[in-house]
Order: sequence, then structure tokens, then C-alpha cells
Amino acid sequence: MKLTPLFYFYIIVMGIPCYAATQNTTSNMPIVCIEGILPDGESNIGMGFMVAPGIVATVQHQIKDAKKIKVHLGNSNENAEIIRQEDGLALLRIAVQSTPELALDNILPRKGTKVFTYHCQPDKNHIPTPVKSEIGTITDPQRRGDNANSFIEAELAIQKGNSGAPLLGEDHHVVGVINGYDGLKNNLSVSVPATVLIQLMAKEKTIQFKELLLVQGEKYYKQKDFYHAQKRFELAIALQADYYDAYTYLANTFFALGNYAAARDTLHQAIAIDIQNPNAYSFLAAVSNKLSDAVSERNALQRYLELENDPTTVQNAQKMLQTIENNLSQKNRATTVLP
Repeated sequence: MKLTPLFYFYIIVMGIPCYAATQNTTSNMPIVCIEGILPDGESNIGMGFMVAPGIVATVQHQIKDAKKIKVHLGNSNENAEIIRQEDGLALLRIAVQSTPELALDNILPRKGTKVFTYHCQPDKNHIPTPVKSEIGTITDPQRRGDNANSFIEAELAIQKGNSGAPLLGEDHHVVGVINGYDGLKNNLSVSVPATVLIQLMAKEKTIQFKELLLVQGEKYYKQKDFYHAQKRFELAIALQADYYDAYTYLANTFFALGNYAAARDTLHQAIAIDIQNPNAYSFLAAVSNKLSDAVSERNALQRYLELENDPTTVQNAQKMLQTIENNLSQKNRATTVLP
């Protein structure tokens, strides 16, 4: 008799920690116009985009020397404060927490990748508004700059008001941040890689970036976009190697993909971090069942029963364990060679 993993599935897959998703109540546009007001009253108009609740990313030169910074969210203007700036990028904080954010790619785009961006221009009411650009192409994903940094070069005509805008792939993920254009070729843009922005966000402890990655990954998981869910969870682990929740989320993703061996290996990593969590053993039993590894399934269930206190789930697990042991006993008798 082959056991169904439904019991384990409900404990783990349906019971994974769930971070509250952001509600879009103020603006559905994660791309914003930024106005840096200079001491002489003049303004620099550029772009930025939401990367976390209340957090806007842009380029440093967009806000250089500004005595006041405003972020235009639809019809509202939000005052912004600088919370961190380095490597040509800046992070700003605004009071609004309910605007959706863009997901960042943690790998460089390939040459030939199609990309697009936005620029800022006044609408009919003279309100700075993001406007989508034409589609361009990555020409050099690692163009060397004047210093040790490298930029993403794209054949993408930009104009005044583009600085700080996201460079977006066809999946609408951020691959870079528009920094400017080639001084000799106006149709070539240069962008700071999104990987640099990821490291900057990871340094800023007030953002809770790793938790945000789980929120994004869970959203993709529910949409059955397991590829991007996997990337979010793997990035969270790359930022914190002992992030237990990220490992269990990743194991769930591998399980959904049918990659049970990867799910098993990921769960072993989670268990190494927290050997006292019964849920990991319950899930490991389910994975072992899918791998037709009855011995590992039995061992995982036994460990689960040592740690779990809930009477109902313990009773169900005991029944399953008894069935597994009976099956193993019958198999052993069937394979015994009599003299």
C-alpha cells in the first residue's frame, strides 16, 4: 500500500509561515518620479521605484545637493529622507507603506536580452508622471566603468528624466538602475546592476529585505510561478545561510516542481539549522514517500513523533508509521530466502 503524502502536505505546505502581502491602497504604480529641490529653488526631475514598503531606490546623482526630496505617487507628493547611499545608488524612505514593489534580479542579464525603462514627464495637469520607453537590447552586461565598478550597457535611447528608473526585463523584473547614457553614443544607456542594489538593501537592516523576499516568493508560489519563487528563496538563503524559513519555502517549491531529491536535500539543510522543529521531519517523511524510500519515511516519522505534541496529528502519524512498519515487515519476509 502506497501512502498518500496528504497528511504531511497539510502540516507543511499549507502551514508554512505566511507574511502579510502588501495591500495596494494608494498607488498601483511601483515606478515613481523624484524631484530633488536644490538650494537655489531649481529642481532635478528623475525617476525611482519601490523596492520595499515605503522604500524607494534611485541613483545618487539624482538627489545630489538636494535640500528637499519629493516622491510623486500619482496625485500625491511624499517627502522623502535618505536612509542609505553608496555605489552610485540611494535608498529613500517615504511615509506611504502600501505601494507595491518591483522584484530585483540577482543575476546579470545576458547580451541580447530585451529591456525597457521609464522616463518622467509632466502630464496635462503638470504632474510628473512615469512614461514607458521603447524596448531596447542589452549590448554589454559588464561594461567597465571609470573605477572598479561595472555597468550594464543597453542599446536604449534615454532622455532627461530617466536617471534612477528601473531597467526592466521582459518579465518586469529589475535588472539594473538607469545611471545615464554614453557620452559619445546617445542611444546607449548605462545602468548600475540590480545585484549592487540587492547588496545595498541587505546592508540596510531597517528594510527587512530577507523577509520581503519570502513575501515575493510566496506570491509567485501561489501563482504557480515556481521558477521565480525558487529564485526569491535562494536569494534569501544567499543573504543569510542559516535562514530556516527560506529553506522550508524552497523545499516546498521543489516539492511542487516534482524535484523530490532537491526537496529532500533542502530539508536536510533546514534540519541542520533547527533539529527540534517537528514540521521539517513531517515534510521529510512526505518527500521520502514520493521517493519510495520507506526506511527514510519511517525514520522521519519517528523523529516527528518524538517532537510533536498535538494529539490529533500525533495519532494520525502513529497510524501512518504503523502502516509503514507493516509494509516493511512484509517486504522483508517476502525477500527472505528460506533454507
